[in-house]
Amino acid sequence: MRYQDIFVPGGLPKYTYNPRVELNLENRLSEVKDNLCKLVTVTGQTKSGKTVLTRKILPPEETIWIDGGVVSSEEDFWQVIIENLDLFQTMEKESSDESGSKFGGKGTAEANFFIAKGTGEISSELEKKRGSSVTTGQTLSSRVAALSGLRKAKVPIVIDDFHYIPRDIQGNIVRALKPLIFDGLPVVIIAIPHRRYDALKVEKEMTGRISPIQIPSWSPEELAYIPATGFGLLNYEVSGTFTSRVASESIGSPHLMQDFCRGICRTMNLEPSIDKQLLKISVKAIDSTFRDVAETIGRPIFEKLARGPRSRTDRIPRTLKDGKIVDSFHPET
Repeated sequence: MRYQDIFVPGGLPKYTYNPRVELNLENRLSEVKDNLCKLVTVTGQTKSGKTVLTRKILPPEETIWIDGGVVSSEEDFWQVIIENLDLFQTMEKESSDESGSKFGGKGTAEANFFIAKGTGEISSELEKKRGSSVTTGQTLSSRVAALSGLRKAKVPIVIDDFHYIPRDIQGNIVRALKPLIFDGLPVVIIAIPHRRYDALKVEKEMTGRISPIQIPSWSPEELAYIPATGFGLLNYEVSGTFTSRVASESIGSPHLMQDFCRGICRTMNLEPSIDKQLLKISVKAIDSTFRDVAETIGRPIFEKLARGPRSRTDRIPRTLKDGKIVDSFHPET
């Protein structure tokens, strides 16, 4: 196996996925597929495994996944559903009226009637038809077409990063999906913790119809599962000292742990071992990996902290009567 397939930061870790059985998260989320009749909200800190857990239970090939970050209008939301269900918004019907008359005759080969000369008697009948047809069309709104398709298909919907969708659009979506949720359609929204009640705020009638699932931060023991399993698949054992340090630096995030383990493999050009052996990882390799991850993930945050808070408005210079120049925040103004 290749370490690139084992450690997958930001993706679905097929080989190092930790179900965290003690928390019963998978079973609770699976209930949405069994006529739960509630809107399920999955919330947790950034990079805590919300999306990975949901993709494990509701894979995209069996579900309509909608990224809240690309929904800037309500039309965007319904169009994603229409495309996933291969629906049509325009319907056409055709009706026709026909009237006809028949005439026939007999002839012989000698008479050259309807066919070339030959032998025998020929009988033929011709029919002339007259008619008219009318085609009528009906165009459905994207919302009506999508809701109608969902009612028939009953395909689960997952809305990732629900908090990115504008508040007024959130309300329209929840209100439109509410009847289908009550009828058993599985609907899951994924959001950050302080936005977990958005669905309730935008639609008061959802009270009692929401099933919240909170994803807690990972413990050091849960994080240790990733390097122990991943390096084990490469036929290596890792020391407890290494595991403890990377678990501490991961600050409860499986995404960071995946990133650190992959970085160590890349730094060491690690290949699978034929025989089981202890992996010797130098302090230099660990520190180098931490710097690389900080550069790619943490730099925007560090730079923002370094700049400090920005004033609400730019300071405006003012000239006082005595000629002294101050800004609008100066006490003398």
